[in-house]
Amino acid sequence: MKQDSIFFFLAFSLATKQSQFQIMARDSKLRLSNSNLSHNHI
Repeated sequence: MKQDSIFFFLAFSLATKQSQFQIMARDSKLRLSNSNLSHNHI
């Protein structure tokens, strides 16, 4: 049982790290597109 909980915790932490990274990547993409749009308007 202890091994199962440790494995579950590792998998859960990996999943949360992945989702955080995806959100960060999405935010940076949005910022890049926004900066490109502002540059085009000038």
